[in-house]
Amino acid sequence: MAGGLVCEWVSKRFRIHRHPHHRIREALVPFAAPPADAFWAVRRVAFTVASGQALAAIGANGSGKSTLLRLLAGTLRPTEGRIERVGQVAALLDASVGFHAELSGRDNVYLRAQLQGLPTAEVRRRFDPIVAFSGLERFIDRPIRTWSTGMAIRLGFAIVSHLDFDVLVIDEVLAAGDLSFQRQALAKVRELKARGCAVVVATHSIRDIGALCERMIWLDQGSVAAQGTPDEVVRAYVERVERDGSRIGEGLAVAPVAPVQPTGEVRIASVTLNGERDPEGVDLACGQPLEIVLDLVAERPVSNPLVRVQFHRNDGLMVHGSNTYRHGLDIGAVEGAFRVTLTYDRFELLEGEYWIGLGIWPDEYRSLATGTPYDVRQGRLLLRVTQSRHDGAGIAGFRARWTLG
Repeated sequence: MAGGLVCEWVSKRFRIHRHPHHRIREALVPFAAPPADAFWAVRRVAFTVASGQALAAIGANGSGKSTLLRLLAGTLRPTEGRIERVGQVAALLDASVGFHAELSGRDNVYLRAQLQGLPTAEVRRRFDPIVAFSGLERFIDRPIRTWSTGMAIRLGFAIVSHLDFDVLVIDEVLAAGDLSFQRQALAKVRELKARGCAVVVATHSIRDIGALCERMIWLDQGSVAAQGTPDEVVRAYVERVERDGSRIGEGLAVAPVAPVQPTGEVRIASVTLNGERDPEGVDLACGQPLEIVLDLVAERPVSNPLVRVQFHRNDGLMVHGSNTYRHGLDIGAVEGAFRVTLTYDRFELLEGEYWIGLGIWPDEYRSLATGTPYDVRQGRLLLRVTQSRHDGAGIAGFRARWTLG
């Protein structure tokens, strides 16, 4: 087994038709094709994978990983560039490809292996090892349509990994199944590499795959953003994710979405952040004081309402929250105007942008469950934390000490 792949400045363009019927017109009358928009899913990607080597492609959803793997496997043709394949290629790109939903797992083993060119007698000889590797003995005589996607992926990987090939192209398969199967699949790929197989895998499991691959590429909007060793590429990718993940885009909603119909029995009249009344956003250096003053109005007498403040990241993660009940503040019976103040002597969220969510509730249970609030403000106040300290990373800053000995 000695295979390899050479990808020379490969690009793939798709035509995006502005109306569904334009595709039919283009197929029937190619010389009078209607206008279409060009979408480049992959742009000028170049790398080499030699015999016994593995390359991982990482990136966000929609970055071009799956398109690149289909180009390498030969199911798509590049618009520009050249792909050279040395030896026979086996690919596992989709759990459903090569499987017949109404046939049993047993029948599908024969069907899929024969589609790969394996004679029936040889499929029969390899059948038991394939099924044992998949761990699906109990389900092998049931129709594939009754299986989960993860089970189909496991059987597909088991079949492909027991065939004869020189190049293996797989898309997210090593993340399927439980931890035991993932380790088993990684061990199998290492075995194939040791026998001279060239491997290309697209994955989101960047930490796990790093030990398997000598090289890694990071795709961003179809182009190579970084290429090198797994440590180098993962470091660059994580730095980008952390940097971009701390920014909140214009008009981006924050989860959980505020209830539509607050009762209005108590309402938020105004909010003052560090002396600025009703701002759209406030800048704060990490570690500096933060004071949040809420001027509230009870339209009728209410007893001991709960006031809550939460800080959300742009993906909806609540990174910190505080409420009057947890801090032992008994507001008591109120009617008319009153004020509560939340003070942080040192606000320790690290550099980034955070939504401030405010709410008034009858009690803590209803603030945590689906109870109706008196009033809420969600996704309207933006806190921009700047000047992160250099002794921490992530979201929160914890004062700590390192000692030797």
